Amino acid sequence: MRVTDSSTCPAPKVTATGASTFALTVALLAAPSAARANPFDGFGAGARSQAMAGAVGALTHDHMATFHNPAGLAHGVTELGFGLVGSFNRTSILLSPRPAGYDPPTYAKRLNPRSDTEDPQGVIGATVGLNLKMFHDDLALAVAFYVPFQGFARIRTAFADEDEQYFRNRLRFERLGDSLQGEVIAVGLGYRLLPWFSMGIGLMILPVVESVNNVYTPNSADPSTAKINVDIEQSARAALTAGVLAQPLDWLRAGVAFQDEIFLGLEGYNQVQLRGDEDSEPILQDLDVVSHYSPPRLSASVALGRTGGVIGSIEGTWHGWSNYRDARGDLAHFEDTIDWKAGVEYPVERHTFFRGGVGFDPSPVPEQTGRTNYVDNDRVILSLGAGRDFELWGEQLTLDVSVQLQTLLRHETRKTARSGGAYPPCAEGETALCDEVPDLAADTPLMRAEDTKGLQTGNPGFPGFTHGGYMAVSSIDLKWRF
Repeated sequence: MRVTDSSTCPAPKVTATGASTFALTVALLAAPSAARANPFDGFGAGARSQAMAGAVGALTHDHMATFHNPAGLAHGVTELGFGLVGSFNRTSILLSPRPAGYDPPTYAKRLNPRSDTEDPQGVIGATVGLNLKMFHDDLALAVAFYVPFQGFARIRTAFADEDEQYFRNRLRFERLGDSLQGEVIAVGLGYRLLPWFSMGIGLMILPVVESVNNVYTPNSADPSTAKINVDIEQSARAALTAGVLAQPLDWLRAGVAFQDEIFLGLEGYNQVQLRGDEDSEPILQDLDVVSHYSPPRLSASVALGRTGGVIGSIEGTWHGWSNYRDARGDLAHFEDTIDWKAGVEYPVERHTFFRGGVGFDPSPVPEQTGRTNYVDNDRVILSLGAGRDFELWGEQLTLDVSVQLQTLLRHETRKTARSGGAYPPCAEGETALCDEVPDLAADTPLMRAEDTKGLQTGNPGFPGFTHGGYMAVSSIDLKWRF
């Protein structure tokens, strides 16, 4: 078996006092401060991994082992790597037509009309990494970065329930799109204790942004004239990664790796003062945003094959999605999953390798028949790639390329109206499809009682939606061994 690549607390809903608070919130979310979570979760880290559908936990030993299994770093060589990765996104969420009689008051005057989600933005970015052997051949330190070309520090949040009607008024994929467009910083240390056994430890790093902001509105009738003092402080959140790797036989290698949960956080509050209301306590608006959550994961992998020959690998990974929190910090009640991947690497000739892989990634999202609209699909993964070792100007180089297709199995969601017509009000903690307008017993000057009977909801996911499609991902990596 070869030992080197190819070569050898729920957030309160912010109650804005006006345009000033909205502008402040936008400024905070756009502040150049945040790295975001992990596109490697979606595709695999590096072209070799992507070509084998991610089934490389027992094989990888370049800088990308910081993600898959840091124990493999000790089996690599000193090398510097650069890469490009891009995806072509052809997924969609198609909304079912709204039946008549369910619109809440002034629904037609929403900022944006209810609309489908088609052809979300893909991913394009660069990877850079270094694996450095230190002191002796059994100890290695590595660092890996992923840098998106779409821009830095972008956070885009959305509501998963009826509140989204006041914003973009559409649905989004929970594990695709924005969640795959964040920077990655990973470091790892690998040590080979015995010729056949190594272990590793590392960190995935994301920032925490804390913002405490003072807002003074000199004219409460015109909040756009607000005066704002912004106080933003940055710190970091780190997730532990660890792994072990054993090769008891020349043709058998097995690995186990763990990564703790990690997410980007925006915390703090706005303190709002209104002129003419100085005798009252300032209005406090909590900021508690969770973005690009990556769950804890535990993977086990086995690889079979000899040096210079065919290598087959299989890997299973448990993901702790039951801990998932959405953009407002609400526990989403997802389900833990286990995905499966298998890959093969075949030597076409001495320095050229063909690769392929298949995988299945089940969705953690339960049926969305109630109030929420979390959108996700089971995925089938097919991948191909190749690698070649060569010499250029006396330097030893490796070039890896890959193409991966992820098919999102079509799924249809239906939110069925009750035959009895009784619905719970849209209160905090309610999970069922809820009524935004309480039923009135008698007419009021503003509303007729008969117009309030039954269900009134502007939930963009009502009465249902269909989602699926595919993503094509391509990568190219160049590694220089020195």
